[in-house]
Amino acid sequence: MRSCKRRTFIKTAAMTSSLALSGGSALARHTKTRRAAMKDLKLALLQIHSKQGDIAKNLENLVSRIGDAAKEDANLMVSCELALSAFLMSREEYLRVAQTVPGPATEEIGAAARKANAWVLFGLPEKAGDKLFNSLAVIGPDGAVKKCYRKVHLWLTEHQTFDIGNELCLFETEFGTVGSTICYDIMFPEYVRAIAAAGAGIVTHSTGMVTTTDCDRFAWDPGFYNALIRTRAWENQVYIPSCNRCGNDQFLYFLANSCIAAPWGEIVGKLGQAEGTLVAATDFARLEEWKGIAPYWNDRRPEFYRDIMDF
Repeated sequence: MRSCKRRTFIKTAAMTSSLALSGGSALARHTKTRRAAMKDLKLALLQIHSKQGDIAKNLENLVSRIGDAAKEDANLMVSCELALSAFLMSREEYLRVAQTVPGPATEEIGAAARKANAWVLFGLPEKAGDKLFNSLAVIGPDGAVKKCYRKVHLWLTEHQTFDIGNELCLFETEFGTVGSTICYDIMFPEYVRAIAAAGAGIVTHSTGMVTTTDCDRFAWDPGFYNALIRTRAWENQVYIPSCNRCGNDQFLYFLANSCIAAPWGEIVGKLGQAEGTLVAATDFARLEEWKGIAPYWNDRRPEFYRDIMDF
């Protein structure tokens, strides 16, 4: 039942986006996309070792990283999944530290965003009535909450700890349309395609990519993680700033290696295993040049792809 609902949600998002791109004709071949031109900006990744349940310490770390990125004039800053709390072991533990959006954490990060004159995205456990979400708060340069994205694809035991989100995350900035994802979302190409088709020129990815002894048996490593980000950026011709966590929590070993992938698949910046801040500038003029070599969006034939959403 749960997987059926997921398919229905993604199919609706993808179909709506595809129809928008084709001007409403279900079988029209794309001759152009309707994504508005993006303005160049500086993207930042705030890679931290988030401490389990230590809200004050994690906020302090995030505010410090925001300050570092501001020194390099970053415009859009992305932190990791559940940066505010780290990964905890049960729903009850998350509920003890979860916050509302807006709330005290968004107020503090909002003050730092306002001082930096930048967009700041950070992950947190969000309580909304009797529900609990793995969420991403989107803070504008004025310090106000502009969006709260609730993770759509829950991984393994997250189904026992979190309620599931049911909306795409898209928001308008002075640079153009931005979309956002959290961790496991990136594993679903049709989901990222739906966000890109809806007009996003940048798709942020706040993640907690880990390995375990079981994952090690299948050679899951930072190379796979970085390759996945490159592929999603390349196939959708978007920038993907992907911020991962570093450090270890009990049996979880975080892969770190946060990266920014360009629309032509190049990794334009990458961090290592330690905490750090990375800033890289976009080059959307180069994207237009790349589209002349690789006109993927113009050459799509969606009439042949739609049925796969029903499998």
